[in-house]
Amino acid sequence: MAHSFVAAVNVRLLALLVICVPAQGAELRVLSNIGFQAVMEDIGPRFERATGHKLAMTFGTVGAVIKRMQGGETFDVVVVTQSGIDGLVKDGKVAPENASVVAFSRSGVAVRKGAPKPDISSAEALKRSLLSARSITYSDPATGAVSGIHFTKLLDRLGIAKEMTAKTVFHPKPGFAALLVANGQADIVVQPFQELIPVDGIEIVGPLPGDLQQTVVISVGIPAAVRDMEASKALVNFLRTAEATAVIKTKGLDPAGAEVKVLSVLGMRAVMEDLGPKFERATGHKLAITVVTLGVAVKRVQDGETADVVVIPRQGIDGFVKDGRAAAADVTVIARSSIGVAVRKGAPKPDISSPEALKRTLLIAKSITYPNPAHGAASGIHFAKMLDRLGIADEMKSKTVFLPKAGPVGVLVANGEAEIAVHQLQELIPVAGIEIVGPLPGDLQDTLVFAAAIMGGTKDAAASKALVDFLRTPESAKVIKEKGMEPGIR
Repeated sequence: MAHSFVAAVNVRLLALLVICVPAQGAELRVLSNIGFQAVMEDIGPRFERATGHKLAMTFGTVGAVIKRMQGGETFDVVVVTQSGIDGLVKDGKVAPENASVVAFSRSGVAVRKGAPKPDISSAEALKRSLLSARSITYSDPATGAVSGIHFTKLLDRLGIAKEMTAKTVFHPKPGFAALLVANGQADIVVQPFQELIPVDGIEIVGPLPGDLQQTVVISVGIPAAVRDMEASKALVNFLRTAEATAVIKTKGLDPAGAEVKVLSVLGMRAVMEDLGPKFERATGHKLAITVVTLGVAVKRVQDGETADVVVIPRQGIDGFVKDGRAAAADVTVIARSSIGVAVRKGAPKPDISSPEALKRTLLIAKSITYPNPAHGAASGIHFAKMLDRLGIADEMKSKTVFLPKAGPVGVLVANGEAEIAVHQLQELIPVAGIEIVGPLPGDLQDTLVFAAAIMGGTKDAAASKALVDFLRTPESAKVIKEKGMEPGIR
């Protein structure tokens, strides 16, 4: 009886131990680029304590990471640039649903602690500072370092690549260029902020100026050959926690996942509707886009409405700069648009080859439409002034049909309510049932310059800049052309 009682107690104790002692966690093999090393070395132990899993981490340049993945080595999680992840997705090494943006990296300039800080406030200032320096250093592009490849191209762009060759010193190990400044072997270092911040003996001067800056998107992917999907997902999810986000910020990177509030005019609606989802997929940020006329956009901002980025014609942006609502350095030209004339599909195309020809065509037409100037539409305001200039404003009043609210006026021609529509070309192109005759002739034309401004009260300057930078990429330029506009010129 006593033996039976003891055996029963032992069984219960064993069961209790099984319940109380957690199962052994998985070991995850993580392959990360050097640009995210400081983050992973800080977050790794936190993740291990929180989950019981163990991390075996390997670090290398972007080129080395890609080479190892393409060479068939097995890892459970890979952290590399977005372009690197895109290549791995294309090669079938990572499934697209298992890839996501985790952070953004920018490059900065640093000097030895106590040394005079050079002027890097503009491209020309940076060029002068580099030329006057006795020696510089940055990540060796031969190692596959993205920041080094970018800076090499930047020197070419500044026209000083040859002059800098003799005064450039490379560290033998990727990611350690700043040490050469700390120990006096180089005057200036250009490197990602997260690689500058941990180095003792140097001082950061600031970021690369203007469009010389390169924002690198860092993404995380779970390889197809993953050994433990659930444990790997746990790490990816941990990288998105508030704790991890705080670490990412302290290391000099910008975490993904911000909401960017955008106020845009109707003339950029088609572009923003196309590029918005692409930006969200590429960056992990979310866009909250409001589309209105120029007049309404300006009034909203003047009345105190907050937006992170405003995309409107340049004249409206210039007003914000004058009022101190945006800085001139934070204004970027995105696109240029012309005003065109359209008729119903299959209808004879009228002569608009000259101001006089257009005047005759408008007088002959039974009805016309254009954006209502009362709604604050820039093209409508311009066309109303043009009718005055042609001396036919009074004659056209009785034959003008307006939409009840701001929108693409081409629909009134498509449904037979008006014979001729005058609107920005990008607003006419998407309308079914109409044909574009051509642009307004000669000096009757008004080319609208659309610009994006990062507003002074933006909640997240890095995310806002990421959007503006995205609107200037080759991918965005292609979309802008497809919509009937000319992309901004760098």
